[in-house]
Amino acid sequence: MPVHGAEMETGLFGTLPTLWLQHHIFTLWPGPLQWASVVVHWSWFLVPLLTTVFVTWKRIDRVGSLFRWWIALLVIALPLFALFPLRPPWMENEEVIRVLALRFGGEIPDSNPVAAMPSLHVAVPLLLSLWFFRERWTAPGMVMLAYSALVSFEVVFSGEHYVVDIMGAGVVAVAVALLAKVEYRRVLRPTFRRLARGYGPMGQPVLGPSLGAVANAHAHGCAQAYKDAQATVKERACREPYPP
Repeated sequence: MPVHGAEMETGLFGTLPTLWLQHHIFTLWPGPLQWASVVVHWSWFLVPLLTTVFVTWKRIDRVGSLFRWWIALLVIALPLFALFPLRPPWMENEEVIRVLALRFGGEIPDSNPVAAMPSLHVAVPLLLSLWFFRERWTAPGMVMLAYSALVSFEVVFSGEHYVVDIMGAGVVAVAVALLAKVEYRRVLRPTFRRLARGYGPMGQPVLGPSLGAVANAHAHGCAQAYKDAQATVKERACREPYPP
């Protein structure tokens, strides 16, 4: 069953922020704001891709780190869609205008109407901003941070997301940034050492040969196979004359 985001918003702010923005701002410049909303909203499908191209061009050795952050974000966010199935404001409240649909004069199909928490429209550029700051790449980080703020305003204004979706996006992005600071090799090194000596993670004996013994046997087998291959090549070279 979908979670009722409108009730949470009203409980937190006393009113629905989307309705407040549409009543106080949208009525001032309806035409230009419709186009601005469309441009900002659909730019999200292009800006992150262009960002990865930019990073590949400038610092190709750091692209792997960027994609690990991105994958971690999706790993955390996708289960939250199932745990907190929020329907967007335009679908939940009849008073909310879906600005994007207004511009195109009809309905826009939505393949997943309950994937609102957290907002990936905000989480992805915010994550990119945090990644740039961690890389001490201040200028692109500030640009992506400003873009995140712009997208945050747009998705609430246009009725696509609640403010709580934006807050959820911030929590997820910051969580990925904090997890990236953990030195997993140092944390897991004692466990690997126990396994190599024939003990489990909690110190219990492991049945069968230890990982260290298996690794040594594998190394010895590879060395012997290499020696056998060398002997075969030498023997064949002695038997077969060189080609003319």
